[in-house]
Amino acid sequence: MEAMAMTSLPPEIQLGIIGHMDPLDIFHLQLTCKSLYDLIEGSAELIWKHCLEQHCIRNCLFRPSYSHLNTASEYKQAATAPLRLTSAYAKSVETGDVIDKVMTRIRFPAAYVADIDDIQEMHLVPGGRFLLTFRREEIRVWDIISPTSLKLVVEAPLDRFCEVEYTTIAGRDRLYIFYKVDAGMPKGYTPPGVDGSEEATTLALLELYWTAHNTFETRSHGQLAIVHLPKTEIQTFSLIGSKLIVQLGSLTLVWDFLSDCYTGWRVLDVSKPSEVFASEKHVIYVTREGVHGVVYTDYSPVASGYVSLQTSIRRFKIPSFSIRFAGRQPDIERYDNLPNKVLGPNICSPVDGTEDLIFDVRESLFYQQISDNKSYDSDDSTIETELEVSFNDVEYDDDVRASLQVHRYKFKYRPENPSASSLTRVSASEHAFSEFQSSFEYPPQHPAWFFTANYFQRCNGPDSTVVLWRYPYEEWTPGWKEEWSNPVFISLVDGKQREKDGRVTIAPLVGMEDIEAETFVQKAALCPASAKGVVMWGAEPEDQDEFSGAWKWFDLFEVV
Repeated sequence: MEAMAMTSLPPEIQLGIIGHMDPLDIFHLQLTCKSLYDLIEGSAELIWKHCLEQHCIRNCLFRPSYSHLNTASEYKQAATAPLRLTSAYAKSVETGDVIDKVMTRIRFPAAYVADIDDIQEMHLVPGGRFLLTFRREEIRVWDIISPTSLKLVVEAPLDRFCEVEYTTIAGRDRLYIFYKVDAGMPKGYTPPGVDGSEEATTLALLELYWTAHNTFETRSHGQLAIVHLPKTEIQTFSLIGSKLIVQLGSLTLVWDFLSDCYTGWRVLDVSKPSEVFASEKHVIYVTREGVHGVVYTDYSPVASGYVSLQTSIRRFKIPSFSIRFAGRQPDIERYDNLPNKVLGPNICSPVDGTEDLIFDVRESLFYQQISDNKSYDSDDSTIETELEVSFNDVEYDDDVRASLQVHRYKFKYRPENPSASSLTRVSASEHAFSEFQSSFEYPPQHPAWFFTANYFQRCNGPDSTVVLWRYPYEEWTPGWKEEWSNPVFISLVDGKQREKDGRVTIAPLVGMEDIEAETFVQKAALCPASAKGVVMWGAEPEDQDEFSGAWKWFDLFEVV
């Protein structure tokens, strides 16, 4: 009946309606009648190009990743990538097998092969087309459309590169890369005390932007040295416009890199922030109590290229609004084993009230088995009970049951009246390995004890997200034949993949069978919305003196 009603409309109105549909709805619509099937096939290039545009917007993708596409079939293939990933994930959930994918070895141009072993980090740009590689002296941007014949797009010098701290997309066609510089104490700095115990963390900002000539250009936005006490570490970042928000414990530093000025404060009346986001008026914190906002203060110019937290940040700020967690407060205090307990999106979008802010809270629960021996006349009986215990009170043991819980929250920000904003828990689920997976190869306690992640990524819109779980196990053995190794896992949350008992399956993306003997995964990256990823492998041969092979190599994979 609905199909008949739609076909009675003028074709341009029908196409307008189709333009608001997602790929799966378009597939279903084609099956309803021949008239709609012919309309969609006859306007395929227009429909699927528009669908791809919406796909990029919904999933915060780097739009130039698809600038090389020209045909309806290419647009359709790109726009339907989330369907392939969710289907492969669902299959893995049902079988316990590694997610189906096609691996292709990345071949660097001959002139750059000698530099591969010097690559310190990599980053896959959301969209799955561009790979960034970082060496101490430079960044290179590679076009990996054809991984067997890699194309260098641009290279730019880096100043004493140490590690990537933060990357994000701005305006769909530019990337901001904040990296740590191995610079030591800033020149001209005089310690205020006699012990000279301060340390410095220097951040540099590089902008990559796409030009009308279909290539990248780079722009450096300078550096900022942050002088601080020992053991003070940067916990998290956020970005809005030209303002970089840096969180260090209870202290917030805001650097406007275009005007090279700063402001900062210490937050009072709340526990230590675990994550920060930003609106035009507020820095927004997630703490154990809830979500809080602090209004920006006046800026001061950066003098001599550094800011001393001890002498320059003397303000104390009380949140101008606070929205509390309802019911039980989640445990989101950071510690070394689990540095990230609040997971936000990988792309930093301004909190402006047009879209709900979604974040996840990762929580590990531990239960100690307690045996209670009681005697009843001539019979002895033992009653087994479980007692919930904290992480600090237990050691890894088979007698301790561990559960990884993920709670999803939505924060509805009201910029005209922030105190009227709302915070709602929309779901809670246990994340665990599939019951079909070997408990030897995939120990069921490991996710709660060890798994951590930096963020989640959109797969098919804001409510469909994927987490790439890291396994920071230090005493691993390269290869999996003998002992536990370091595979890579994902979980997908969209309300459809959840099992009937409220669990979400953690599925192996790079599994045991993908890891060859005497090799290990150094880095792994995934773009769920393009169903593509990259693995940076490393070699760890038993006889290193006699080894003559490659120490580092890369594979591109596509989920099928």
